[in-house]
Amino acid sequence: MTRHLIPILALAALVAPYAALGDTLYLKSGVRIDGKVAKQQDDKIVLDVGGRRTVYRASEVLRVEENDKTGGFDKEKLKAQALQRAQELYQKTGLTAEQRSKVRALMAYLQSPDPAVATEARNKLVAMGKQVDLIKYFEYHVPSLSPRFMAGVLEVVFALDKKRAMGMLKEQVENPDAATRAKALELMGQAKKLADPALIARGLVDYAYEPRQAAALALGLLEEKRATPALIANLSAPDARVQNACRRALQRIWSTPENVVNFGTAEEWGQFWQQHSAEVSPPFTVSSLKPLVKQGVLFVDE
Repeated sequence: MTRHLIPILALAALVAPYAALGDTLYLKSGVRIDGKVAKQQDDKIVLDVGGRRTVYRASEVLRVEENDKTGGFDKEKLKAQALQRAQELYQKTGLTAEQRSKVRALMAYLQSPDPAVATEARNKLVAMGKQVDLIKYFEYHVPSLSPRFMAGVLEVVFALDKKRAMGMLKEQVENPDAATRAKALELMGQAKKLADPALIARGLVDYAYEPRQAAALALGLLEEKRATPALIANLSAPDARVQNACRRALQRIWSTPENVVNFGTAEEWGQFWQQHSAEVSPPFTVSSLKPLVKQGVLFVDE
């Protein structure tokens, strides 16, 4: 129900009904205030908001709307809401408030510039994860987690349970943050039989060097011969780190204890591939691979 401002005397006559109801004052400035109209005095309206009274000039007020918004501070209601929220978080994360607080504190150290500090925090989280289900907690929070924490979190989850980690890793290879994509690819390579070589190979056509480098090394660990043509193509990449990673991967893939295969140029590897391509089907070629993210996609830390 909306009441428009009326002459002062008429407004004063309506003050009594207001006192027992909640009201919203709409100011001409566009501001809205919830409370209770306590009284009208001269050309002023006194609004009670949670026990504190504020005076407004009638000429400032566009209209007064009667409703149940008193603006009061209901301590018991807030306690009930807080308890309900705590119960919901416990059901979704499996951790108590105290445990969640401890995890957040350790996560803050995962991004420390000091490797020793970050490693200690990671080890403590892994130790804690052996006592409680931290993976459930991370699964709940990862969608809203800043990439600054993601690499450390992925390492913790992977250390706790490689199989459960794979779903998270597959999601994070498409993260806008290149470093996160790289970490996910790196860990997938370490997963051996659980890995998805075709997905990892897509990292070889990433526009950023970190995922390309990580994908090459991961495919080398997997000794994935199907990746040979895409690795050879990256020997001509503009970044030397990518070139070196691909060269190392090719050597690992094709070498045996009895015979080390190691060429210095893309041309030499190309000739080698022509001789052995019939052994591999179907190969991963640059033209057949879909990038993990679109060109130029990146995480911006505001």
